[in-house]
Amino acid sequence: MAHVLSIKYSIKALAAAVVVLTVYTVQPYRPMVVSGESMSPTYRDWQFVVVDRRLPQLKRDDVVVVKTENGVLLKRVAFVAGDSYLQWKRMGELWDMVEVVPSKNLAPDYYRIATVPENHIYVVGDNLRKSSDSRNFGPVPVSDVIAWLPGSPRPGFGAQTVGPLGQNIIAQLEPRVRPVADSISTQ
Repeated sequence: MAHVLSIKYSIKALAAAVVVLTVYTVQPYRPMVVSGESMSPTYRDWQFVVVDRRLPQLKRDDVVVVKTENGVLLKRVAFVAGDSYLQWKRMGELWDMVEVVPSKNLAPDYYRIATVPENHIYVVGDNLRKSSDSRNFGPVPVSDVIAWLPGSPRPGFGAQTVGPLGQNIIAQLEPRVRPVADSISTQ
């Protein structure tokens, strides 16, 4: 009799496990743990968040989970496809300018305007000094976005500062700024 009861409990436990696994697989929400300081102070190291795998039309300031060669990263969208940003030529390399708003008195030989390609986004961490992001690996294909955080708080610095103010400065500079290295890819 005890053997029959243990089989009944085993079948019930297996059925419960299948239901839980199915619900977890089908539902769009996933718990995740933030690792690192690149998104601080908005998100702290070891903070639990719930991400949504159903992606909306991504826009500036959305927080997304992206797959990169550096692993799975939590970052903020700074620019979307078609947005322009400045690149600064320094010591023979191009550096993306997302954390500073440049002076209007730019020397045109040292800057160029780059554009985020179609179906790509440019992501940065809220803590720009401790973040490996699109400044290091370039714009990310939207197909590499695996989830987003609905209702994310806006940062008080970083990606937010490049919004309309940065775009207005680019619009004023565009006639004066010429490419410094046409052969360097912005991807």
